[in-house]
Amino acid sequence: MSYLRITLFSFLLIIFATGGIYWTLNNEEIQFTHLSLFKDLSPLIIFGILTSSLLIYPVDMLRYRIFGHAFGVTLKWSLCLEATLANFFFSWVSPAAVLGIPGTVFILG
Repeated sequence: MSYLRITLFSFLLIIFATGGIYWTLNNEEIQFTHLSLFKDLSPLIIFGILTSSLLIYPVDMLRYRIFGHAFGVTLKWSLCLEATLANFFFSWVSPAAVLGIPGTVFILG
């Protein structure tokens, strides 16, 4: 897998995630004022939220490695990263996240 593909997947994921967040916050039901609820949380809780948000990527990569070992296949970390990015990307852009798993299977296949 090339670094260009990983960079492209990462860039698209960030663009679509940012667009989705922007659209959600501009929706009438959710406003930026709702984010003020975070100021009432303790710094430890905020740290936990941010940490778990970032750790979801390596944990998902590890999940693919473990499943690969269960089937007798050793997957490279770069392939696991590409599958993780494809899973999150297609899950975000498709209704009910129906394209996440097929996208992952396509990448791993």
